[in-house]
Amino acid sequence: PSKQVNIWKAANIKTKFIPHTKMSEVFHNGIVAAIATYAAVNIGRILWPGNDSSLGLKNWFHNQNVDIKYWKNKVCFITGASSGIGEALAILIAKSGGTVIACARRKEKLNQIANMVKDCDGKIIPHKLDVTNISEDDFKTFLQLNIISKFGKLDICVLNAGRGALGLAENLNMDNVKSLYELNVFSVIMQTKALIPVLKKQSNKANIVITSSLVGVLPNPGETLYTSSKHAIHGFFNALRPEVSEFA
Repeated sequence: PSKQVNIWKAANIKTKFIPHTKMSEVFHNGIVAAIATYAAVNIGRILWPGNDSSLGLKNWFHNQNVDIKYWKNKVCFITGASSGIGEALAILIAKSGGTVIACARRKEKLNQIANMVKDCDGKIIPHKLDVTNISEDDFKTFLQLNIISKFGKLDICVLNAGRGALGLAENLNMDNVKSLYELNVFSVIMQTKALIPVLKKQSNKANIVITSSLVGVLPNPGETLYTSSKHAIHGFFNALRPEVSEFA
């Protein structure tokens, strides 16, 4: 169908070399993902019936039908906080009385977000940080100077920075492969490695949170690079969980 072809053209994929059967396979998994999302939304509506059904889980999240007291006085570190999930989570935590050390490359956008919650119980403290362009030692120094020395603890670390990618494996550009893995995989592993000794020293338990994707468990042809990066992260954290269970 023409709409499918347009999607592939937008992703710079040469559609004339893609057999129809392969195209069907790609969009079959897309349909499965859509069904799974629809099911999740409706489960949310059943469990939290007070929501406007037109807004679904987004409305559930922003109406804070969770225990907002949980965030009170929490110190949270979030990467990729200038947009999307990172931005929404930073705002929610600040409105719920938590302190957010919000990091991203776009400091001006972070400043705007921080200004949105200036009259709330909590606050957002913006920091310009490129997680792909900082060494482990420098990241440890950042944590010590901007979080531990100021607040004495770190409760939640949300390693959210990342990006997606469309394209068939045969058309992959290796520079793009390395660039995406630097952001989606290597930077996350580096930050986690640096966080572990910091969290070990704390008297309180902390949480390391990652942002993943459905393709991390359901491989999607046409997203081979992005899918593989999320599988790598799933594998790393599934193996890590028992290693850090005593303090995280």
